[in-house]
Amino acid sequence: MENELINTEEKQQFESKAKYADMAKKFMVMFVIQIFLICTLVISLIITFAAKSEIVLIAFGCTSFAVNIIYAIILFLLSKYDSEFGIAGLFYILETSFSILKLFLPDNSMALLMSLLNAVFSFLYLLKFTNAMSSRFLPVDASLSDSWDTYRKVNIYIIATSIGCAVLAFIPGINILAGIVAILCAIAAIGLLVWELVLQFNSSKAMKAFANKPDEPPADSASVTPLVTYENPVE
Repeated sequence: MENELINTEEKQQFESKAKYADMAKKFMVMFVIQIFLICTLVISLIITFAAKSEIVLIAFGCTSFAVNIIYAIILFLLSKYDSEFGIAGLFYILETSFSILKLFLPDNSMALLMSLLNAVFSFLYLLKFTNAMSSRFLPVDASLSDSWDTYRKVNIYIIATSIGCAVLAFIPGINILAGIVAILCAIAAIGLLVWELVLQFNSSKAMKAFANKPDEPPADSASVTPLVTYENPVE
């Protein structure tokens, strides 16, 4: 019976380490995908403005869509560890779909609707993804868990401020101030993107370190020196 319990504990420890090692690999792939998308976006924007053509931007949109599908698939695979990753993957696919549809639409009300839906599902993806990351890293690294939670709250504040500025922009007299705040929010969004990349990279490293952490040896009761009493010899 004791041997069966020991084997069960060893199996659970092995599954736990294998789980965190698998998550570490997937987080690193997600980090690489994010870097790839940022680099290709910058290159495509430079070429588009230089050549005065939108063909390159559309080509980037199609490439981005294919790569984002891979990103979403990774989120679905992570759902076996936390169901919120799967929900985040669904919102991410919808966000990406509306983003690519907007590229093929003229600048009209439909394109505006696609942009609005893209923003809504992007926000829902952010909430689910950051919440899953915060809860998943709590047993691994409490500071990383807090960082993901703080990242989510800052995003919510900035998005709420941006929406408020968009509403105030229609009010005469303060629309200029609202525009300035909106620009500051856009700059802050770039900082948030860098922050997310750093968090993803550190999360992958933390998971890998947690998976490779050697197990603490159990206390061996046999190593305790027994108390020996000596009887006085009978005279």
